[in-house]
Amino acid sequence: MLRSFTRSFKLTAPNGLISKPFISTLLYSTSPRKLEGKVTVITGGASGLGKATAEEFVSQGAQVVIVDIDEEAGHMVSAELGSAAHFIRCDVTMEEQVAKAVETVVSRHGKLDVMLNSAGISCSISPPSIADLDMDMYDKVMRLNVRGTVLGIKHAARAMIPAGSGSILCLSSISGLMGGLGPHAYSISKFTIPGVVKTVASELCKHGLRINCITPAGIPTPLTMRMFREALAGHNIPEEQLLAIVNATGELKGEKCEEKDVAKAALYLASDDAKFVTGHNLVVDDLEKKSSMAAVLMIRSIARTFKRTVSAPASAAYSTGGCTCTSKKLEGKVALITGGASGLGKATAGEFLRQGARVVIADIDAESGVKAAKELGSAAEFVRCDVTVEAEVAGAVEMAVAKHGKLDVMYNNVGIVGPTASIPELDMTEFEKAMRINVFSIVFGVKHAAKVMIPAKSGCILCTSSIAGVIGGLAPHSYTISKFTITGIVKSAASELCEHGVRINCISPATVATPLTLHYLQKVFPKLTEKKLRETVKGMGELKGAECEEADVAKAALYLASDDGKYVTGHNLVVDGGMTAFKIAGFPFPSDS
Repeated sequence: MLRSFTRSFKLTAPNGLISKPFISTLLYSTSPRKLEGKVTVITGGASGLGKATAEEFVSQGAQVVIVDIDEEAGHMVSAELGSAAHFIRCDVTMEEQVAKAVETVVSRHGKLDVMLNSAGISCSISPPSIADLDMDMYDKVMRLNVRGTVLGIKHAARAMIPAGSGSILCLSSISGLMGGLGPHAYSISKFTIPGVVKTVASELCKHGLRINCITPAGIPTPLTMRMFREALAGHNIPEEQLLAIVNATGELKGEKCEEKDVAKAALYLASDDAKFVTGHNLVVDDLEKKSSMAAVLMIRSIARTFKRTVSAPASAAYSTGGCTCTSKKLEGKVALITGGASGLGKATAGEFLRQGARVVIADIDAESGVKAAKELGSAAEFVRCDVTVEAEVAGAVEMAVAKHGKLDVMYNNVGIVGPTASIPELDMTEFEKAMRINVFSIVFGVKHAAKVMIPAKSGCILCTSSIAGVIGGLAPHSYTISKFTITGIVKSAASELCEHGVRINCISPATVATPLTLHYLQKVFPKLTEKKLRETVKGMGELKGAECEEADVAKAALYLASDDGKYVTGHNLVVDGGMTAFKIAGFPFPSDS
C-alpha cells in the first residue's frame, strides 16, 4: 500500500482537478432487477448450469442469447424463457462460429454486457491411470473446455473493449481446485480455467472489463449424471440412489449444491453488486476448507455410498429454481455487526436493513453507535461492546438472541491498523494489541455465534480480512499478519461448523477510504489534505473506471449472508478490482535510441 502512494500523488481527474471525495453515496440499484437492460450470452445454455443461469438472468431483466451446439434443446429452452431469450447454434471450438455468434448479438442488440462461458464436456468418471490416458479424448476435452472458453473470452473482449465495460464469467469445477475429484483430462482442463481468468484479468482491467471464475461442487446436471451412469453402469443403481450419491459429496449439513446456487453466483458476479471484483475464483462447493490430501475423493467413495439409504425422493435432489419470492434477501433475519458504528460495518448495516434484516450494531464507540442506530431507523439498535473482552462479545450475542429469539448472521468487522514499525523495531506490546483486536475478537465472535447457531442448525458468520491478508507488502506487519490469520480462522472453523449447517466466510476488500483508513494515512502523511488522501486511495486500483467503495463490501456481505450463497463456506471473497489476481511485470525495456 505505502509503496503506491508516491506514484498516486500525481494522479488527477481528466479535467486536471482533484475529483469529488472518494466516499460516494452508496450505490444501490433503484430497480429490483439486477440485470435490467443487460445483454448476455451463455454458451452451453441449453441445459444444466447454463440453462439455470439463463433463467436467473431473464428473471433479473436481461436479454439472454443461448449459444449451444444442441439445436433442438436450444430452441426449446429459448421458447420456455420467452421473448427475452433467443438461440444461436454454435460449436464453441470453432472460432468463426463463436465470432459470428457474438457479432450477431451485437448487431441485434447493439452491445454485449455479459458473457458466460459455460459449455463443457467430461469423460468417464473412472478412466484408466495417467499412464494409459487416451490422448484423443484428452484433446477433445481440452479443445472444448479450454479452447472454447478462450474463444468466448477473445470475442467477448472484442465487443466489450470499445464500450469500456463488460463482465466475462467462466465455469471451472472443484475438479480444478483439488486433484483426485475427477477424470484426468477433465481435471486438467478445469485447473486451466482459473489461470486463464487471472492472466486475462490483467489486460482487461485496463479497459474497465471484469472477468471471474465460478467453481461449483458436483451437481446432478445432465453432464454429471451421464458421467456417473457410465461409471456405475454395471451396478444396477436406481436413479434416485444415483442422485443421492452425487448430492452426498458435500459437507455442509442440510444443504446440497444446486444449479440455482451457481446461477446466483453468476448473477452476483455479473451485476454491479460485484463491480470491483475481477480475477476472482468464486468457489461454490463447501469443500474449499479441505486440502487435497484431506479431500473426500469422490470416485473412491462411491462404493461406500452405495449402501447409504436414500433419505428423500429423487425429485428432492433437484433445485426448484426460480427467484426468491421476496425482493428482500434478509427478510426476517437477525444480524449482529461488530464495528458497525462506522465505515464498512455501518455500510453493511444499512444494506442489511434495506434487505429486511434487524441489525444489532456492536461497537466500543457509544456516541457513534447510538448515532448510527438512530440514522438507520427502528430496525437497528446499538450495544456497546469491547470486542477484546470475551464476556462483552458473549453479552452482545446474548442480548440479540434474548430480544429477537435468534441470531442468523454474525459479521465480525472490527479492526485496527496497529504499529507501523519495521520488523527489527516492532513493539511487541503494540503487536499483541493489534492481534487481540483483529484476531481474538474474530475468534470470540465466531465462538459465541456458533454457540447459538449450532443448536439452530443454521446461520452465517462473516469476517472482514483485507487484501493485506492475501499478499504481503501492502500494509504494516502487524496488520498484515493479523489479516492472514483471519482467513485461517475461517477455513479451520468451516470444517467443524459445516457439520451443523452453519456457514462461515471471509471478505477481503481493497483499500477503502473509511475513517480507519483515513486516520491511518493522515498519521503517515500529515501534510496531505483529506481530499488528496481520498484521491490517492481512489487511484490505487487496477480496474479502469471503478473504485472500491463501502457499498462493494456491503454487497459482498449481502451475497454471502443471504440464501444466494447458501452453498458457499470456507471461502475468501476478494473485492479488490484484480489487485491481487495478477502482477503486471513492467519490465524496464531499453529505448530504441
